[in-house]
Amino acid sequence: MTALTKLILGGNAIDDAGACALAEGLRVNKSLLHLELWINQISDNGIVALMSSLEGNNNDTLTHLCFSRNHTIGNKGWDAIRRYLHSPKNISGQSGLVKLNLSRTQTAAANTNALELLADALCVNRCLQNLVLTGMNESRCCGTITGGGGATSTTTATTSMEIQSIGDMLCVNQTLVVIHLGACQIGPKDGCYLAKCLESNTTLVELDLNSNELDDRAAHALAQTLLVVVVPCTAASSSSSSSGTALCKLNLWSNAGIGESGVWAMVEAARVNKNLVQCSVDTRLLGRDHPAVQSLRFALFLNQIRFRDFLLLESCHKLIPSIVGGQPTSFTTTKNNNRAPATRHDLTYLLFQNLPSVFCGRKKDGTHNCS
Repeated sequence: MTALTKLILGGNAIDDAGACALAEGLRVNKSLLHLELWINQISDNGIVALMSSLEGNNNDTLTHLCFSRNHTIGNKGWDAIRRYLHSPKNISGQSGLVKLNLSRTQTAAANTNALELLADALCVNRCLQNLVLTGMNESRCCGTITGGGGATSTTTATTSMEIQSIGDMLCVNQTLVVIHLGACQIGPKDGCYLAKCLESNTTLVELDLNSNELDDRAAHALAQTLLVVVVPCTAASSSSSSSGTALCKLNLWSNAGIGESGVWAMVEAARVNKNLVQCSVDTRLLGRDHPAVQSLRFALFLNQIRFRDFLLLESCHKLIPSIVGGQPTSFTTTKNNNRAPATRHDLTYLLFQNLPSVFCGRKKDGTHNCS
C-alpha cells in the first residue's frame, strides 16, 4: 500500500481538539512529509500539541508545515514553536522542518515579541531553509480581531524591535535560503537595518519585502548591500570564511516610498552584482517606460543570460538569426585558427548589440522606440 506523504487540511475549521488528535497521529507516523493546516481555528493548545509531537517524533519525517491564517497565537503557542526550532535535532541539522509557513498569523496583544522568540531559535537552528512570515500581524492595525462567538482580542502593530531581531538573526544564521517578510509594516529605518545585516549573510538567496513601507533610503541601503558580493548565487555556498551577500531574488513590489532614485540604485546594483537575476519594483509608480525601469529590466536580463545552463544556451542559438537578421555559422568563435564553442559572454554580447530590436521594436523609419 502506498504511504501518505502529503496531507492538505486547509479550510476545514479544525480547532484545538482536532489539532491535538492530529498530533497524536504524527507521533507514530513514518511517512508524512508535507502538512498544510491553513485557514483553520488552531490556537495555542493545538500548536503546543503539534509542536510537541514533532519534537518527540523519532521518525523525523515531516519537513513542510503550513500554519497560515489561523487563530490568534499567544505566548504558549509562540513559545512552543520556539522550543521546537531550538530542539537538539534542529540544532544538529540532522532532521527537522525545512519549510515553515506562518503567513498572516495573528498574534495576541499580550505577546508583542513573537518574532523575537522566532529569531532567537533560528540563531542556532540548522534545518529550516524557507520561512514565510508574509502579513504577520497585518490585521493588528485594525485594533481588534473578531473570533468565534463574537469574541474580540486587541492587537498591536509589529514593533521595530521585532523586525530588528530578524535582522540580527540573519547575521548569524547560515541555513535560511528564502525568507518572506511581505506586508510586515517594515519602515525605512528597519529596512536599512535589514540591509546592513544581510552583508554578513552568505546563504540567503531570496528576500521578499513586498507591500511594506520602504523608501528610497532603504532601497539605497539594500543596493549597497548587493554591491558587496563575494559568493556565488547558490544555497550550497555556506563557507564560514565567505563574506558578502548571495542574494539573487529581491521583491520590492508595492513599496510606495521607492521612487526614481531607489530604482536607479537597484540598476547600479544589478550591473555590478551578476548574481541578481530578479528584482521587482512597483512599475505603477514610475511607469513601465521610465528609463530607470527599463534599465533595471535590461540589467536583470543580462544577469539571467549568465545563469542559463548549457542546454538552454544551445536552444537560444536558434533564436539569434531572427534577431540579427543574418545567417550565423555554428555559433563558434575563432581563436588561433581553432574553432571553439560560443560562451555565455558571446551570446550576451550579441544580444546586447541587438537589444533594442528585441525589447523595443523598430519604428517605420528604422529607428528604435527606445532611442
